Amino acid sequence: MLCQVRYEWDCCGKHGGTVLYWLEGDRCIFSGVTRDTSTINAAESVVKAICAKEHVSPERITFFDLQTSRGYPKPESEFHFDRLVLKIEGGEVFCLDWVSTPCPNDVRSAFTSLLSEEMVQTNDPRKLHTEFAS
Repeated sequence: MLCQVRYEWDCCGKHGGTVLYWLEGDRCIFSGVTRDTSTINAAESVVKAICAKEHVSPERITFFDLQTSRGYPKPESEFHFDRLVLKIEGGEVFCLDWVSTPCPNDVRSAFTSLLSEEMVQTNDPRKLHTEFAS
């Protein structure tokens, strides 16, 4: 079941946004549903907001960012899916990298309100590798 949380982020005149997220076991997938600011720029704030709401420690969770046209100016037929590489230091969360990762079918199923069957993951490393190899 998808949950919703608002995150605060204050930079460049932007003041946060809202994400839908799915926490299952040791993984959490979130997706921005407002264009207030990008979830990439505010990844640390998103992670903190989810952890606070769910009463979990970020060290125990692997976070993924599902980027669709709801939160980004991209074609409605495309999406990106990235695993966040986090560093937790002194209680602070730092996002060091976003690793393009194939989007699992259960994530597509959980986020049917954002992903249609026709949508294509344009940063799928399996497909990118094939395209560049030709």
